[in-house]
Amino acid sequence: MLNRQQRSARENFEFVFKISFITVCFIAIGGLTYFNSASAQQTNSQQRQDSFEKSKKRISGPRVQSDDLDSIGYKVMDGVVIIPELRVEGGYDSNFDEFFPEEGSSYGLIDGSLLFGYIKEDKAITLAFKGSYDRFSELKPEDRWDAGVNLDSYYRISPNLEYSSGLFYLRDEVSLINSETFSSHSKLDYTAETFTTYLQSESYKLRYIGKEPNLSFLEASERPFLRNGAFNVERSEISGGGVWGTNRLVGLYGSAGFGVSDFTDQPDETRLDRDANEFWLIGGVRLNLSSYLLAELGWRYNERDIKDRVIGNYDSNGFDAKITWVPNEYLTITFEADKFFAEPSAAFAVVADVQRYEIRATIKPSARSDLDIFASHELRREIGSNLKYEEETIGAEYRYQLSSTRQFYVTALYEETVEGCNCTDYNRFKIGVGYKINFVRNPSDLDIEEDYRSRILPGVSIVETRVSYSRLVLPETNMVAIVNPGFTQVTGNGENHDGEFDGARIDFRIPGFAGIQTSDELNRLGLGGRDLSFNLAGYYGRYSSDQTTECASSGVDGHCVYFNVFDSQPAIVNSTGPNSDFTSTTKRDVNAWGVALETQFNNGLSPVANSPFRVGLALKALQQDTHLIATETTGHEHVDYYEDLDSFYYGLYIAVDRSVDLGRGFSLGVNAEAGAYFVDSSYKGRYTAALECGCANIHDSADSKASDQDVSFIGSLRVELNKNIGWGTFGLFAEGEYYSYAPKVKYNNNDNPSVKGTNVGTSIEGDEAYSYSFGGRLNIPLN
Repeated sequence: MLNRQQRSARENFEFVFKISFITVCFIAIGGLTYFNSASAQQTNSQQRQDSFEKSKKRISGPRVQSDDLDSIGYKVMDGVVIIPELRVEGGYDSNFDEFFPEEGSSYGLIDGSLLFGYIKEDKAITLAFKGSYDRFSELKPEDRWDAGVNLDSYYRISPNLEYSSGLFYLRDEVSLINSETFSSHSKLDYTAETFTTYLQSESYKLRYIGKEPNLSFLEASERPFLRNGAFNVERSEISGGGVWGTNRLVGLYGSAGFGVSDFTDQPDETRLDRDANEFWLIGGVRLNLSSYLLAELGWRYNERDIKDRVIGNYDSNGFDAKITWVPNEYLTITFEADKFFAEPSAAFAVVADVQRYEIRATIKPSARSDLDIFASHELRREIGSNLKYEEETIGAEYRYQLSSTRQFYVTALYEETVEGCNCTDYNRFKIGVGYKINFVRNPSDLDIEEDYRSRILPGVSIVETRVSYSRLVLPETNMVAIVNPGFTQVTGNGENHDGEFDGARIDFRIPGFAGIQTSDELNRLGLGGRDLSFNLAGYYGRYSSDQTTECASSGVDGHCVYFNVFDSQPAIVNSTGPNSDFTSTTKRDVNAWGVALETQFNNGLSPVANSPFRVGLALKALQQDTHLIATETTGHEHVDYYEDLDSFYYGLYIAVDRSVDLGRGFSLGVNAEAGAYFVDSSYKGRYTAALECGCANIHDSADSKASDQDVSFIGSLRVELNKNIGWGTFGLFAEGEYYSYAPKVKYNNNDNPSVKGTNVGTSIEGDEAYSYSFGGRLNIPLN
């Protein structure tokens, strides 16, 4: 049954992309008298919706096969079932239309479907009619609806060969931008003992049926490119691939595809032509690490031959992965990384280049309840436009089965979208409560006996935790500049924050949460019989610091000056900053976290018999928030500044553990770790200031963004004293960690009417960082 959560791909953590018509974000800037190409490309964030993928999720399922016959619906006669479903939901959504500026509304939803199924031993045909009605208290229009039909067929040709096909149509007037979609698909699957392969085709037609946006502020020559119909598209594609070595430790997976996109109603293809042929290739290694851990790690290459004479051929490639961990019937964790093309949504864009990461956990707390938790990060670049979207999403849905046909649920969602055009950044929060009546669940599911002992993770015998006081030292903040008495040059920078933080940190490690028997294979290679185990580790630290500093101007040493972080005209020296005696209060908060997957040899898959050497893949993050308020002694001038500075570290490390038995249950342990990491840093700052100029006050403000990529060495050393206390192990430890690269913001400080040289803007450079921690350790055995 399609519900509001299914309509929003992000809410069900099946993150997909939507296409819709374009409106333009246009900001009046003093002195701007013409509409240039850069501002013409700015579109509101809510327009980035991939309508085809949204329609597909909204109308899909449930898929019915022959072995489902006794578990679902009303059995009308032999082989024929009817499945009705009805759902009501109410809640609050702070930004349902994903529009800037945000507009919240309470809502009510009625959603229903009726599915007819014809099911035999080797075939199934289903026909589903679906529709929903939405009512909003604040949004316009208040009443919205959608309706569609879905036809699916399935046929088992032989024990190894299956064929499926389908059609669907959806009329969508729930989204602010109305559309209709028609699609068809077919797929042939072959499964053998050692490999699986498939061949599939898909085609769809998307047409927008909403009203034209108001384009009166655009030149007449620009208006045709922003109408809805310019994004009407027909697309056909064919693809195939498979997995080889499905029953072996190491296998291969791969696929290739070809697609054709035809934008049917483009206004002037001689000026802008989005029609394209597309090719993609995916390949990688499949690691069947155990019966409950499967990893596919590879690479994807995308190429699109675009008819537009300016862009032409465009290619992109990136990491492709899917890791699934199912330790038992109560828990499933999935991580996916994708790199792919989507249809464009910006005024002058010809294709969208998308990188997406997502992680999802499904937990079954009891026989009657389920909990889904998900998080994702998406980066979408509109090629041909200057727009770039970054979106962070986190959400959850809890479902409680009241009976075999009645379900109560609660859903929550938070997302933050940042766009290259500063005027269209937005946040969204949604919470809803619903009640569903369906006939799809097997009543026998509610008869499962609870057995919580079976939820102990396979292979896990210990969970290690460490809690500590931690001190973190990052590069200092030097936003104020010192200018010589003659205002002819910048002589230095004043310190606003020394970069030292106090905080708390918690670490965890699960040794041997998964393992694989490799002794037989290694013996055949003459390498000796050892097994591999896998460890999961992570940490989180929260740090904060407030610091007040003084900067006094004097005729001898110079003047304290603040400069705007952004240079609108880099070739011209602008007077944008106040100068005087300043008192600055700087508050900096830091979230430091990381996760890692390790492997090591052992004897008998027992964590206590592990080799002292470990190899791991890790993701670490330093996320800094800074707020600076500077006031001049007379109170006539001030600076208010916000800064986000995030760095993500992706790397490989090696580690060694050594322990010495001291007797009487005491032991001394030493852990050393060293790794090489690729670092991706991003900066965003917002500056406002009040300047005193004669008898008038002038307000100055600007936003600035920057990024930097580098490599870093990260090393740590930990010494701990442990005591076996019978039911576990308790210890005290001290640890130090060193980063050869940490981001430091270099603010625009060459911006004064008499200072020699051109402006330099705000950028990121590298510096060092380190931390040290003291605390306690507790190892808790699980069996």
